[in-house]
Amino acid sequence: METNKEIQLLSIILSIFQQSDAHLNFGIHKILGKFRSSLKKNLLKTIDLSLIQNSIEFSSKEKELFWDLLIEFFSLYFPKGKLYNIPKNLNNSIATDFFFQWVNEDQYYYKIDDFYFNYQTILGDFQVSFVTSKVELEDGGKNKPKRYFIPALINSPITYSPENRSFSINFEYRSLNEAEKELYSRNYQAKINKFLFRSFQENFGSQILTTENLDKLFACLEEFTSQRYSDRFIHPHLLNYLHDQAKSFIIANVPFPIVTNCENGDSFRYNILYQGFILSSNIIIEQICSLETLKKKLYEKKKFITKTDLIVPLKSIPTGYYPEILNNKMQQRDWLNLVGYSLSSIDSDNFLKSGVINNSIPSNIQNLPVNTGLYSGKIRYSLLNALNKKASNSHNLLIKGENWQVLNLLKSKFFQKIKTIYIDPPYNTGANDFVYSDNFQKASWLTMMQNRLELSKYLLKSDGILFSSIGDHELPNYSLLLEKLFPKRLDNIVWHKKTQPSYLSQELISVTEYILAAKKQNSPLKLMGSYGNKNKLTELINIGNSPCKRIFPKENIFIANGWTGILQAGTYGKNKLKVELLNPQISVNEGIPDEDLILKSRFKWVQDRINHELDIGGQIHIKSIKSLRPTIARFYDSPIIKAPTTLLSKKVNDLPTNTDANAELKALFQTSPFDYSKPSKLIKYLVRSSTYFDKSGIILDFFAGSGTTAQSIIELNQEDQGSRQYILIEKEQYFESIIIPRIQKLMYSSTWKDGKPESLTGCPHIAKTFQIEHFCDTFRNIIFSNEIYPEYKTPQSGKKFLKYVINMDDITSSLNLNITEFDDPFSYYMISSQNGIMSEVNLDLVETFNFLLGIDVNSHEYFEEQNRAYQIVSGTILPLNSSQKHNLELILIIWRTTKDLDRKKESHFLTKNYLTQQKFAQIYFNGVSTIPNGKVLDKLFLKLMFEDL
Repeated sequence: METNKEIQLLSIILSIFQQSDAHLNFGIHKILGKFRSSLKKNLLKTIDLSLIQNSIEFSSKEKELFWDLLIEFFSLYFPKGKLYNIPKNLNNSIATDFFFQWVNEDQYYYKIDDFYFNYQTILGDFQVSFVTSKVELEDGGKNKPKRYFIPALINSPITYSPENRSFSINFEYRSLNEAEKELYSRNYQAKINKFLFRSFQENFGSQILTTENLDKLFACLEEFTSQRYSDRFIHPHLLNYLHDQAKSFIIANVPFPIVTNCENGDSFRYNILYQGFILSSNIIIEQICSLETLKKKLYEKKKFITKTDLIVPLKSIPTGYYPEILNNKMQQRDWLNLVGYSLSSIDSDNFLKSGVINNSIPSNIQNLPVNTGLYSGKIRYSLLNALNKKASNSHNLLIKGENWQVLNLLKSKFFQKIKTIYIDPPYNTGANDFVYSDNFQKASWLTMMQNRLELSKYLLKSDGILFSSIGDHELPNYSLLLEKLFPKRLDNIVWHKKTQPSYLSQELISVTEYILAAKKQNSPLKLMGSYGNKNKLTELINIGNSPCKRIFPKENIFIANGWTGILQAGTYGKNKLKVELLNPQISVNEGIPDEDLILKSRFKWVQDRINHELDIGGQIHIKSIKSLRPTIARFYDSPIIKAPTTLLSKKVNDLPTNTDANAELKALFQTSPFDYSKPSKLIKYLVRSSTYFDKSGIILDFFAGSGTTAQSIIELNQEDQGSRQYILIEKEQYFESIIIPRIQKLMYSSTWKDGKPESLTGCPHIAKTFQIEHFCDTFRNIIFSNEIYPEYKTPQSGKKFLKYVINMDDITSSLNLNITEFDDPFSYYMISSQNGIMSEVNLDLVETFNFLLGIDVNSHEYFEEQNRAYQIVSGTILPLNSSQKHNLELILIIWRTTKDLDRKKESHFLTKNYLTQQKFAQIYFNGVSTIPNGKVLDKLFLKLMFEDL
């Protein structure tokens, strides 16, 4: 029989896994439920059994104190079921005079936003699902319409399955139309919820759900439709942390090994209490931390690529594909939305008859952007194959995903390959750009930034540089964070962002922001800020120097703009700028002296330096015969480069303001769809500063926002014929609604007004788009090792669903997939939230492996052979334990379905078409190898995906 104290301890432990949304029955909530059930059933029994096995037996008083100590410890560190964050103790042995630490340092920050767009709960013996079937994409503008969860119009809002004892309530997440605004009046969401709940009662009522469960249903409905943005943390070092804290706690409360008598005469064996507490607390801690270990593994696991496509100008595509492209209705609609122009069937026919036949492309359509994501089936793969060579050389990447997860995936492929990083992170001002579930606003923001900067530093070249915009609110802490992570932080750059500020503030009016810069090496970087004036005369006197004699050849001197006369020996000028003419007398004819001038003054250059400057074309100018002060017009065979200044403004260096940024977006989209974007000319200035001398390199922005960084690089390349490439990372819905359209518009035309192109001179290039698995998606794709789920078996559609397998009896064991062999690599799927809609997404194992392996792709072919699809990738990689580029190895990767494969026929095909043409260091196959020395990649794929977990 459990005592009150045992029940109290158990209640504290269960509360750790009993959050306000504990009634939910999906994803992490389902795992929490299993944890609660297992702990409730077994925890106290496990503790009692362990005490018996270790021959620990308490007296009644000792037992009471033992449970009190456990209750006190876990209440202290988990008040109300939540881990209390305590900063690390400073290590005084470290030889430094300053520590920069914060409360949740060394944790992983992640953000929950679309986690509840699809939601399941158990009410009685019924399962109720809230399903979002349609989501209206959101842009980032100030005037964006508010969106609501509205009963689905296409399908029945409520469906009931008596056989499965389940309900499904279907929603659309969108703005209201005028009729709906009138119907629901004010307090829209609350009235929509009441309307839907009344409909449920009228159709199903209490004959199915009890009054109590109906009340719970309404509470779930309110929760589902409420705002759900919040920050969460994973504690990767929680196990060791709690073990250490438990030891400190028991030592502080039990003076082991002394045996002490209580005032009432009872004696306590404190050594037994110590042993029992450590043993029992370790059992509880390991149970608590096992879930945190699982979350850490799922978080650190490299994520699958779920979608890959290309955006290319029409003129880059072979003309044989034009009939398919010009007759694709989705492509026509896309062009109409982007550039206000589409091809009618007549236009298409005329074009196909004349333009294609004559191999000429009309100027008004040659840069129309083609998006392979608008095509399906064989035509899509055929397009990708046709663009294979051009696309393989492009590192212009647009990646939709959580930035930490994307950076983690980029580690192998882009290790020390990024030349410049520019980011414009959330400024943590308390506005909607960063929302918290605790009171550690600054600490949470710092943890979020630290996680991402650590990974980005790994990608940065040794001579690379990071630029980051920031506001006043986090400037002090952010400066310290960069100093903590990077060997060298440069001086702060001040940007004058407003010329017409708001005067609503009664204190200080903010008109500036900051750009912080940091680098990986202490040695100076050569940065370009502006050009110097080649015509500017250089002074030759430095008043801080001592007087000395210098000789100036007569053929290199020009005096007083062509003056004619006699110069007498003596002193000219005043004070420290005085010049003494040592010649007895000099005759000057139209500015040219009849002999070399011998002058004495505080010259800054030695004679050899003066001679050198004159030998290469320099000219001495003496502007006044009163001062006789010499200057030099230096000869330059290349531009004069001046480093960037720490003040950037319209007046100082003609750099734009926020007003210009809004004007840019209005020109492209007619209205500005995004708040607080930076002007492209500002980012262009920063990127040019670090890439001016080679005009190449990869620029990374992992807070891409509206895509300004990509526009800056595209335009900069067009201006100086550079070959810079960009990687942009963004997780929000404006990836589709703003970033991709912005790139497409710039491909078509470089100048826009009110959303319409003003020229046919675009910035054509190839961009790859990727989407990757979300962290929260991993919880949606979990199965338990002792259960069988029909949804991960191969259904009639041919889809195979990959799942993460968890052993609930040993959750800290290795994380695995439900398959060990990729026998059908193009048919694997996962359940994923796509902008809030639950979808079955086709995983791109080929591109995922390319990133995991870190291959620099030379060729990616798509074709059919043996009545099956093939994808063959060739490229180079650095072998393990090598960092030298000259050690690159050429590899070949073969992907195909292995069922009913004629191995002999494949071996002959590969030998004829690939192996006799090039020598490969490694040849990888999925499923099975068909040539000698070929390697099966499946185990390597899983090892790279789950490495270091």
